[in-house]
Amino acid sequence: MSTSSTAAPPLRHRGRHRFRLTLFAALLALIGASLGLGGTQARAADAGFRVLVFSKVTNFAHDSIPAGIEAVRKLGAENGFEVEATDDAGAFTDENLSRFQAIVFNNTNSTPEKGDLLDADQRAALQKYVRGGGGWVGLHAASASERDWDWYEG
Repeated sequence: MSTSSTAAPPLRHRGRHRFRLTLFAALLALIGASLGLGGTQARAADAGFRVLVFSKVTNFAHDSIPAGIEAVRKLGAENGFEVEATDDAGAFTDENLSRFQAIVFNNTNSTPEKGDLLDADQRAALQKYVRGGGGWVGLHAASASERDWDWYEG
């Protein structure tokens, strides 16, 4: 009995590929919505388009966090936007967030028992940013963050 060379790759490979495609699609949609259609790369560079990649965890840390940062950096290099990466929640101030057109929560993960990602002032800054039209993308475990914050979970 012979084996076929067209067998599906192991799940971990398909998962990485799916993650990259989802990340690319989400960021492309966010950038397109923020800048309008046509000439995205030139306008991103001209407008000083910046993306903040936030990767703080207080619970389980996913091995894919560095890959998420690198994927966004690669998208930035290919599409003419700047990327800053941090796991420091101190970045969440009104003044600092105003420098960014989008925020990516990259596999952030927290529980009330192990500690929140953001304190009350930082949460208020993120809410103000999003309500003011700032873009937000959550990757994978970002949906398992800030479980005691109704606004985020809502």
